[in-house]
Amino acid sequence: MSDQFSIESMTKDMTEFLSSAKCSNFTKCAELYSKIVVLDSSLQPKAFEISVNLFDCIDSNDSESIAASPYESHRESLEKQYGNVVNSFIEFFTKQNELTETFYGQMWSTIQNDVFFPDVSAKIFAYYYIAIDKRIPYFKLSSGYPMTNESYRKLRNKYASTLRKVKYILYAEVEQKTERASLLLEEMGIPMPEIGAEIGVVDHYEKQLMILVEIIDNARHARIPIDRIISRIASITEG
Repeated sequence: MSDQFSIESMTKDMTEFLSSAKCSNFTKCAELYSKIVVLDSSLQPKAFEISVNLFDCIDSNDSESIAASPYESHRESLEKQYGNVVNSFIEFFTKQNELTETFYGQMWSTIQNDVFFPDVSAKIFAYYYIAIDKRIPYFKLSSGYPMTNESYRKLRNKYASTLRKVKYILYAEVEQKTERASLLLEEMGIPMPEIGAEIGVVDHYEKQLMILVEIIDNARHARIPIDRIISRIASITEG
């Protein structure tokens, strides 16, 4: 069996499981972990990458009840013992900004290292804690737009009026997330496509719209101050 066929087969199997499983996230991760460790060791890092990329983007129809993992009842104690350890590894490896394949290979090797996670319950917990982390899926990032504190201060003063309106839009009562995002895009010089615009133009606008919705949602869930939300919004036009 070729590696490519195995990867396709793994993806299909994991997708079908996540699409139907009725159980906790911890048990889902325990099941996915058990599917990975029986594979040839050369395929395990890629299977790990596939599984955590699929984990948060597939909604289950709950058609298949899955018995709780025997380690489910130990989740809280495992978190107390290993939560900070897993978080430290995620933070360390994401800061390296390596290629995607390298990142997942390093994370999987860490999970399998008995020095850090000495038994199956610890390894399953590490897998689970990685899968639910907001920094996963991982992406290698290109360099952003650097700026000194003084340059940043001058720009805020230069565009103070625009930023005040942006702040107002962020707090304004609007019916839909996309409505708020479109108002912000307009402030960034990105108008809504005209009726009858080409599909490519509409697609590009809608991509920017959804990126902005995601920025606002994540910032608010993390209780990030409005000033930092505005800074993140401004970065959307730099790419």
